[in-house]
Amino acid sequence: MVECFTLSFYFSVLTAFSTVWLFSLVLALAAAFLAQSTLPHPHPQPMQIRIQPFTVHKCVPLTISRGTTATSTNLWLQLEHEGIEGWGEASPFTVGHPQMKSPQRTEAIAQALDAFIPHITGFSPYDYDLIEAQMEAHQLISAARTAIDLAIHDWLGKKAQQPLWKLWGLRRDHLAVTSVTIGINTPAGAHQRLLDWLAVVDAKAIKIKLGSPAGLEADQAMFEAVVAGVPAGAKVSVDANGGWTLAGAIAMSHWLGDRGVTYLEQPLPVGQEADLYKLFKESPLPLFVDESCFNETDIPILADRVHGINIKLMKTGGLTPARRLCETAQAQGLQIMFGCYSDSTLANTAAAHLSAYATHLDLDSHLNLTDDPFRGATLQDGCLIPSDQPGLGVTYEPATPPMDTAYNFAADSIAENTEWLADSLAIPAVESTFTAGTFTAGTLTAGSGEIAPEIPSEPAPAPSPELPPELPSEPSPDLPAEPSPEFPAEPAPEPFPELPPELPPELPPEPSPEIFPEPSPEPPPEIIPAPSPEIDPEIVPEFPSEPFPEAPPEIAPEPPPEILPPASAPEISPGMLPEPSPGFSPRL
Repeated sequence: MVECFTLSFYFSVLTAFSTVWLFSLVLALAAAFLAQSTLPHPHPQPMQIRIQPFTVHKCVPLTISRGTTATSTNLWLQLEHEGIEGWGEASPFTVGHPQMKSPQRTEAIAQALDAFIPHITGFSPYDYDLIEAQMEAHQLISAARTAIDLAIHDWLGKKAQQPLWKLWGLRRDHLAVTSVTIGINTPAGAHQRLLDWLAVVDAKAIKIKLGSPAGLEADQAMFEAVVAGVPAGAKVSVDANGGWTLAGAIAMSHWLGDRGVTYLEQPLPVGQEADLYKLFKESPLPLFVDESCFNETDIPILADRVHGINIKLMKTGGLTPARRLCETAQAQGLQIMFGCYSDSTLANTAAAHLSAYATHLDLDSHLNLTDDPFRGATLQDGCLIPSDQPGLGVTYEPATPPMDTAYNFAADSIAENTEWLADSLAIPAVESTFTAGTFTAGTLTAGSGEIAPEIPSEPAPAPSPELPPELPSEPSPDLPAEPSPEFPAEPAPEPFPELPPELPPELPPEPSPEIFPEPSPEPPPEIIPAPSPEIDPEIVPEFPSEPFPEAPPEIAPEPPPEILPPASAPEISPGMLPEPSPGFSPRL
């Protein structure tokens, strides 16, 4: 009896321990399963990412205070997953911001993508937060981020079978009109550029680039020549691209304000954000910043000294960061505008999906291209309207450039602009080029592959020997005579040769799309602003790390230098205006 009781006792104890052990084992297995399910792990179908360079040519080279751009080699990123392909674009640029340690040239962007893409091919487009964390960890440059970001959003929209503007709950009615840009030129050349725009675009807004190294009087003369031909009711804005001093910016803000300008963009160079507070108090015009605002962390510092910010996808890193800038700017009570660099229709269509946020738009770079291979948002009544197609709504159509005769004017303008810039402004006319094959990149599946050959472009038509008519002008008694707009005819450039199909094109290494000029040696006699210091694109100006002072000490401000109004542009009669260049018809 005692032995039976003892055995029964031991059996009960053993059963209890076994139950506890089994229960603990089940809990441990369940915990391990849950932990494994929450950890990031490679998707069973990895993304395939392919990069192709493509070169676009401007109908008319664009000159700003830092240099001239005639061509640009951009990158087309194609992301394939589950049978759906999303597209993105990266284009080179430089702004001299401290967050941009060096100019983002095409080769640098391609090398950055080549090194980074193997780290994300194991994810899917649904893993955007994990991909963004990887971009932060690897400090991926902003243009490369933009290409990936656009491709992911395009893929998600196509997967959902909806355009992005609709997925975000935005609207396409009541959008701001997009401006067309007039670069720095002689008064006659700038007026002719306006006529060419108006011949093919129903322009509702005109942006005039000022900040000429020739001085404020040259800016005023060019401005007067352009506004003489602006259609009634069209808005006019001015972008100095940091080409003025504080004293010059104060004086020009009053001068431009008296002439109905809508807003003034980036009047001071990057690094002089403290002076923006003084200009903010003096200027009658709303102030917008472009080069001084890179991402949302800049906005709180700038909120008390500007009225708005210019958002560009290549600066911000794509659509997701751009939406963060929009929300931060709105929270600070700032206005929003969207701009572009030498972007094709692909990138500008992506920005157009966010245009419902904007008070002003400047998305016209693709309208000035002879060989844009993409089709997307369309210009309707001055507004850039994204389509109802899913994702970005962009298609690839590498057809013959629609502007068969437009490049004739461009070839003449390149020759004329080069001579005028060299003689008058000391700004070299440059091209943004890219040498394929100087880096390892390409179709990347789990980190292997090589770059695809550059998309071949159609040879440009032979340039016309006839130069566009010039606007007659006479030197004013109060202003120094403008350089003569007439130049000796340049030899017609050769059409682009077709490359052998088996070899990639070899182009010279890419210079910066914007070259920093030396300042004018002597300022004009009537206005004496301090000359802008020479800017080296490899040397980045120091950016204040501490918050800017709330207000300067109460010291009576020095009165701005007196500006003697320049003699207005010669009175132009209808018979004196040159006719638009024949055949100039950019694709809308």
